[in-house]
Amino acid sequence: MASTCRRSRKSLEGRLPTVLWADDDQLNNEPAVEALEYEGFKVLKAASGSAVLSQLERHWPDVDVLVLDIKMPPGSKLRSMDTLNGHRTGLVLAKRLRERYPKLPLLVLSFVRDPEVERWFKLQGAPWISKTASMTEVVHAISSLAHPRPVWRPPKCFIVQIGRASCRERV
Repeated sequence: MASTCRRSRKSLEGRLPTVLWADDDQLNNEPAVEALEYEGFKVLKAASGSAVLSQLERHWPDVDVLVLDIKMPPGSKLRSMDTLNGHRTGLVLAKRLRERYPKLPLLVLSFVRDPEVERWFKLQGAPWISKTASMTEVVHAISSLAHPRPVWRPPKCFIVQIGRASCRERV
């Protein structure tokens, strides 16, 4: 898409939020990257576990969200045996990344339905979205992770002005 069509989504630091899109499925990647760029995100791509590690080494701390597929090639930096020949690359990678980048928000985007894998991500507070979800749902999930909204809390006191006098009342 042309840059004139992109929506402005600058963060407080004055830069575009960055998404690291980790998926080896080229059929899904291009439309997703185009949609995210249109929505104002900078998108880095990785098609293997090793590529994810390399991208994070180069671009950390500018990566705001990691979108992670579970089943993808491990690459040279992860052992194939540990990842069950790629069937759990996302899980092995996420465990390693939690140690190195504990504050990195993760979003799992996968067809894989493995109760053990899902349980681990749930305990980490990482949302899980099926690849059958609409791009609108995916962009919304990424946006909520990249721009978390503060939790509203009621004020501890408020000011009441009556005429010229004012008083403070505790809530």
